[in-house]
Amino acid sequence: VGFHNQCYASSSIDFGVSFTAMHWLSAFPSSLKGDPSMHAARCSEAPLPEKEQAAKDWTSILQARSKELVPGGRFVCVNFCKNADGYFLGQTDVGASMWDSFQAAWDTLKEQNLIDEEERLGVSF
Repeated sequence: VGFHNQCYASSSIDFGVSFTAMHWLSAFPSSLKGDPSMHAARCSEAPLPEKEQAAKDWTSILQARSKELVPGGRFVCVNFCKNADGYFLGQTDVGASMWDSFQAAWDTLKEQNLIDEEERLGVSF
């Protein structure tokens, strides 16, 4: 069970809230495989397969939440976004980039032979 599907009984939720969950895709299109970006937010333009999967997922998520909400119920969704300067959660000009940290950690796993090269290239955060 995940938020891409119905999680609660129909007409059982008065008020639903989601923070920072909607950036997870239900399927991995693989278009970022081997890309140094590791995350579509770091690309100048998100790859089309990720955009298409995100659109499908958003529809599924909203349909599932609409089934769960009682008539007149409300759903609030707060999500990541990218500003005009290209900043987003974990990527600003202040402090370390969490994405650089993720990449370094993933590369270390490969160096320690805990994952292979295919696994290293296949990750997308």
